[in-house]
Amino acid sequence: MTMNDTPQGLQKKITDQLLLIKDQIESQDIEYLNQAIQELKIDQLPLTAKQDIISTLRAKHINETNFIQKLPEIMMSHMYRMRRCLLSIDNHIDSMKPQYIGELLKILIFPQEDKLIEKFPILLEIIRFVNEKILNHLQSINEKLNEIKEMEKTLLKQKLGNFTIKNPPKIGQQQFNFSQCLCKFKQRIVDQKDNGKNIKCDMCSLDYHSNCLLIKSAENLKFIELQGFICPFCTIQHMDPTVIKINTLVQPQYIILSVINNIQQFSFQVPEQFTKCQIQLRCLKIDGSNGIDEPTWPDYGQLTINNKIYKFEPLLINYALKKRKDDIITITEFTPEKNNTVIFQETKEIASIKDTHRISTGQSYVFAIYIVEQLTVQQIIQLIDSDPKSRLPVQQAKKACGEITNDAYVEFNRTHLTCQLSYNPIRKPARGQFCKHSQCFDLENYILATASSKQGKSWRCLVCKKKCFTFMIDSYQEIIIKVINQQDLKFDYVTFLPDGDISEYKIKIAVDQYFDIVEPPQRKQVMMQIQI
Repeated sequence: MTMNDTPQGLQKKITDQLLLIKDQIESQDIEYLNQAIQELKIDQLPLTAKQDIISTLRAKHINETNFIQKLPEIMMSHMYRMRRCLLSIDNHIDSMKPQYIGELLKILIFPQEDKLIEKFPILLEIIRFVNEKILNHLQSINEKLNEIKEMEKTLLKQKLGNFTIKNPPKIGQQQFNFSQCLCKFKQRIVDQKDNGKNIKCDMCSLDYHSNCLLIKSAENLKFIELQGFICPFCTIQHMDPTVIKINTLVQPQYIILSVINNIQQFSFQVPEQFTKCQIQLRCLKIDGSNGIDEPTWPDYGQLTINNKIYKFEPLLINYALKKRKDDIITITEFTPEKNNTVIFQETKEIASIKDTHRISTGQSYVFAIYIVEQLTVQQIIQLIDSDPKSRLPVQQAKKACGEITNDAYVEFNRTHLTCQLSYNPIRKPARGQFCKHSQCFDLENYILATASSKQGKSWRCLVCKKKCFTFMIDSYQEIIIKVINQQDLKFDYVTFLPDGDISEYKIKIAVDQYFDIVEPPQRKQVMMQIQI
């Protein structure tokens, strides 16, 4: 066995090749920095901004006249210093002896969490620009990196003595599937300590890292624990209950923009038979603080569809709303059987308004394009009413009405029979698919009010604020409302006991009589629901 065949020899070979790559990239750092300064037009910054940067970086030999000439040197010195500080936290990493590709990435990439310069977004953009250039260089030598990966696998087998370690999950241990998480799409090595919490989608049951979705605040995480979580891919597919999806033109996918790559282009063809339908373009911003639940386009940019431009203007910093009320973009003018082009773009030129407007660039999005058919409110209700999956059987609905979700112990559950939107009696009682309470809203009023909203459509339950992309009609309350109307009982609420039975005597007697005198075919159907 030669020296190169031993674990020590193989490790030295890997380290030598990684160091060669490291030296090649670091020799380009200053050039990348100069490109960033030119690309981002730092020379056009106001004089006061330049003075603030000089003061923050504590640059003694730099002034307004030699600012552009000296900035690369001062900035690079600061970036190297911050990177050394970050690496010093990981005691096992030696920047002169990277052991594997993951360590090389940590050594090369400059930290973007920099409290000293975080008040200067343009300086953070410079760091992002340089990091993108580094990653592009690594991508250009992908073949070489794959060779090193194969050596890493061989080294690992040697260290394990060619044994495969199997570690089956223990009974009751939860298994995770992060196949749709943003970190998988980026193909980046994720530090397990920096993932945040693992959160599971209530619809598809796939798992996501809270930090990958930028859900970092304790308040947002607590909200998700209480309200449940629906992932961006499920959200973008079900976010408009007023249409029927006929075909998918662009599958839901991540869009990751940067200072260098701020444009994404898509093309699609619409079959001739769908020329009378509509095309919906849907977008979600990966921003767990306020963008992952509702349609959200770039803060500052535009969407070009067959040369027609839709502009996105940023909000003023002191604007009352937390976020802009965006909506799905619907088009009816397209060329059938030919290529239609969509250009998704973030605007780079933000230096002149960045101090007065809310702008964040280099963001990640989930984007999709669908062929849809618009439904009227009556068609939507008829579709829901005729679908057995959208109707909660009587016994199951009765149990739900009896469940008390309050922390405090109570002996009854009062449910109002008037709609919170119109204050008229509820006609078709419904809740969202994920709602756990007994209170219903009137299905027609809810759909009409939400669909006609001019400032963004928030399909959320009026009671618990959970997403309402799909609805469940409460068969039990539907019978109660029918009986109250037939017998002209003057009640605007009903009180449910823990077993789901009705506390109000007159209503209880009337509902019991309804089940006794109902016609045999209908009674049989009701009893079958109860048995289910």
